[in-house]
Amino acid sequence: MPNEYAKVFALKFRQLRTDCKKTQDEIAEILDVTQQTVQIWEKGEHTPKIATLVKVARHFNVTVDWLLGIDSSPQIIEKYSDNEKYLISLYRQLNIDDKDVFVGFINVMLLKNKEKETSSAS
Repeated sequence: MPNEYAKVFALKFRQLRTDCKKTQDEIAEILDVTQQTVQIWEKGEHTPKIATLVKVARHFNVTVDWLLGIDSSPQIIEKYSDNEKYLISLYRQLNIDDKDVFVGFINVMLLKNKEKETSSAS
């Protein structure tokens, strides 16, 4: 019989997954579990092991306490816009080399903006 934490986790996890438009297979790959495991979580039959629960929380930028229904404050990054949250979500899915490329790209864009500001101020 599922415990109360499993039921709450099931609802919140499924909502997070569907909000970011991920299939069970896609989120399973990200979390390094099987699709069947994701399905079991979403049915409320079990909760993830602690290490995986932390991984889920980090991936979705929420607290473990919120995932389990202990705390009502879900987002660690509530102060960010939806676009900012989306960019963070995308960034977290990249491998380490692509993360470096992504950061480099952002830095180039910032430098170009600074140059535009400087030239228009002159």
